Amino acid sequence: ELSSEVAKQQLPVRFRGVVTATLHSFVRGAVIQDSTRGVFVSFQNADLAEPMKRGELYEVEGVTSPGDFAPVVIARRIRHLGTGKLPDPIRPVWNQLFSGALDTEYVELEGVVVAARDQEIDMLAADGEITLILDEFQPEQLAGYENALVRIRGCAFALFNTQTRELNADSVRILGGAIEVVQPPPSDLFAVPQKKIGDLLLYDPNAAVLRFLKVHGQIIYSGKHEYFLTDGTNGIRVAVRNPNKCNFNVGELVDVVGFLDCGGPTLGLKKAIMRKTGRAPLPAPTTLPSENLLSRNYAGKLVKLSGRVINSWRDASEYTLELQSGFVGFKARLPGHQGVLPVLRIGSLLELTGVYVPQSSSPQDRNVNGFELLMHSPGCIRVLANPPWWTLKRALYTVGILVVLLLGVLVWNKELRRQVQERSRRLENEIRKRERVELQHAAEMERSRIARDLHDELGAGLTAISLLASVGIPNLKNGETMHNRFIAIAEKARALVEALDVIVWAVDPKRDSLQSFADYVASYAKEFLDASGIVCRLKIPIECDGVTLSGPVRHGLFLAVKEALNNIIRHAAANEVELVISLVSNRLEIAIKDNGRGFDWNLIRPGEGLGNLRDRLASLGGECLINSQLGHGTAVKLVVPLDETSSNQK
Repeated sequence: ELSSEVAKQQLPVRFRGVVTATLHSFVRGAVIQDSTRGVFVSFQNADLAEPMKRGELYEVEGVTSPGDFAPVVIARRIRHLGTGKLPDPIRPVWNQLFSGALDTEYVELEGVVVAARDQEIDMLAADGEITLILDEFQPEQLAGYENALVRIRGCAFALFNTQTRELNADSVRILGGAIEVVQPPPSDLFAVPQKKIGDLLLYDPNAAVLRFLKVHGQIIYSGKHEYFLTDGTNGIRVAVRNPNKCNFNVGELVDVVGFLDCGGPTLGLKKAIMRKTGRAPLPAPTTLPSENLLSRNYAGKLVKLSGRVINSWRDASEYTLELQSGFVGFKARLPGHQGVLPVLRIGSLLELTGVYVPQSSSPQDRNVNGFELLMHSPGCIRVLANPPWWTLKRALYTVGILVVLLLGVLVWNKELRRQVQERSRRLENEIRKRERVELQHAAEMERSRIARDLHDELGAGLTAISLLASVGIPNLKNGETMHNRFIAIAEKARALVEALDVIVWAVDPKRDSLQSFADYVASYAKEFLDASGIVCRLKIPIECDGVTLSGPVRHGLFLAVKEALNNIIRHAAANEVELVISLVSNRLEIAIKDNGRGFDWNLIRPGEGLGNLRDRLASLGGECLINSQLGHGTAVKLVVPLDETSSNQK
């Protein structure tokens, strides 16, 4: 077989075959079939001495093409070889027709024409129903075949959408067709022999798949597309040919002619026509016991049963009730045009009368998987008992509400406890804060008293010693030794006064600000370096009153600065020193840089001075960084972190 992908290559071909159909009026082409299969041949580019005829033998030379649906041949030369013989037709399986597998094949179909309109017929065959398009026949010709058993031969063409290439699975076009009447239509369909509904499944040696069957019965259900009939004992489903032209009501007696349909769970007649013969009261329904709810014996019969409503709804065409009877659930349906369904509360116990329609089972099974009940009027429903007010649904709602309330109380209680704990925590923090403030205030008062006493008592006494020693030095006449002693006393007294001044400054709470510290250190460095003939350059913050330093920190930093300045005077041989005080990222940095001789770490022996600097800063939680090179001076950086309270306090 030639695929579309191979046909795209425009392969050269030559073959012989018999024409099974011509399409002069469509696309100037014909179907030629050899012993294997048929192919469409386009002769638009070929010169023909005379039109191609069905049944004639031809030789074709041309190239392949993918075609719109199946591969075709574009003819370059066509030669008439004489009269040929039509191939034996294929009697297709129904799936072959609907899948398009027999496109351009010569086929034979047999069935009953159940409808004819324009140039189409609906044929009921053994496998099912199909619509055949016969363009070569006139409508009046086709109308004469209605209800006849015919055999149609011709070339089959699949119908498809040219844009989506989607097949039309309901219809097939037949060209070059010939119709043979196997059995003419009955002159009167209702003259065929009548059978009882219960006898339709009995063995019949004259039975045929496409034989008209006639039954008589009473309508027990009238739907949009189907009816259910009973003869008093058995029931049958009837699918009519033209639902829109049928108008039969429940209770009417009718004759029905159609074809046997055993494909569903209920025995039926398909493609049927009906005629009314009278009217009678409906027979009494069969009571359906709860233990036999799933028995196939009630299929198509008028039954009566009870059940509780568990759901109900209405769509555009019908009412639907969902019910429970024992452990079996089922649905009851009522056509919307038959009346208004009364309001039924969930849980109501109902007695229902309707046609039993099995669902989802094999015809060989004695029991079914489920069923539906088809009711013909609201009168088929009788309320046996209304549901109690205290239903399971209301109980579940009540329990749900109580659960929600309980959860709400638990959440509220948890939130209340959280708020109480939060307020307790805040109160404890406030109490601790006030205690710290009071302790701090008491400590400041004590420090003020100590500073005042030291200044008033010890400071005054040492000052007096210094004055007496200084005044007594010129009056001494006992030699140089006594003179040196008094000088030493005076110097010691001055040193004590200075040390006392530092101690008083360190414990004085009025000096806790960084501004006070910077001013004091700058004043000390200036005075200390000027006495040694060294120029002092100062860079301190202009405004930093918002930062406070505790007494120990101020005292430790001052001693570190004093040690660094001492080292410069003793070892650096510098003539200029730069002192910088700055705040960087919540840290206090003091940088002391000189232009002295510097030193090399590898050539000196570490003394206690540099170690003291590092230890002193480490005790304050800070660090001391020393950078020095020979001939380029020394830079000492003292870094102390500031806690959040001290940096934000005003």
